[in-house]
Amino acid sequence: MKLSIWQQFSSNHSADFTSVGQFESAEMASLVADEMREIINTMKWWHDNFSDNDIPSVKLTHLLETDDVPDLIRTSEFISFAVSKIEYPRTIMEQYYKQLYQLSGWKMPLDWIYQGADIQQYQDLLLLTPYSSTWAGSHPIDAILTKLGGKVASEVEGDGGHALGFNIHCKAKSAKEAQTIVEKVQCTLPPKSTTFICIDGLSPAGVWASTRIRVMGKHIELTDYAPSYTRWKPAGGQDYFITVTEILEKLIIFFEENECTNIEYFFSNVQREYEG
Repeated sequence: MKLSIWQQFSSNHSADFTSVGQFESAEMASLVADEMREIINTMKWWHDNFSDNDIPSVKLTHLLETDDVPDLIRTSEFISFAVSKIEYPRTIMEQYYKQLYQLSGWKMPLDWIYQGADIQQYQDLLLLTPYSSTWAGSHPIDAILTKLGGKVASEVEGDGGHALGFNIHCKAKSAKEAQTIVEKVQCTLPPKSTTFICIDGLSPAGVWASTRIRVMGKHIELTDYAPSYTRWKPAGGQDYFITVTEILEKLIIFFEENECTNIEYFFSNVQREYEG
């Protein structure tokens, strides 16, 4: 599987972002999810406890006597690193992780770290979304996920023609079955014959112009599916907005229920004219 990597976003306003990392296995994705939670929680703890007016060696000595200190902060390696830093003590964690993962281009503190982030795993995918907006875009999260072995795609709110989408394909039992499955899953809506995924409960508002679904013998291929937003209504329940990752999950379940096998997928960044 290959994944295209989106160019870094920059803007003069704050926005939300979502980063998706795809790993070799579900087990690896789970390990990275745990590591990312530790990174986020450790950075949040540091920002909650330090300001630029603090002297790291003095404040750290006091805090190490408390019980809620993250494990990394207690290591001799980190303590030596922290007490050697005099300027901008509030960003010492950023400086440490930048050095640890050998990252370039990390010039801004993580302004969203105070609120933390939502980190979810689905099979071999890891999905990370901060709880608050940011001026800095998705860097360095994309870079860290890449260093940890992920193939990464991202979406930043307000970035013009970019959207987070996915490609997926599967193999039906026969060419006739493949055509039947496509007829179940696909609907075309005006104004420009745009392709939508219309399995039960999904109600997309629009997609990007490049979306295509093709049948090649027994094979079904959906490319660059990036809905602008989608509602999901469970049977007998209230509808609500769902993420592109949740849409992928429901589509995988649909294919499995219709005996379309050899399912493969990957995320990509779609930059096309909006049609829906």
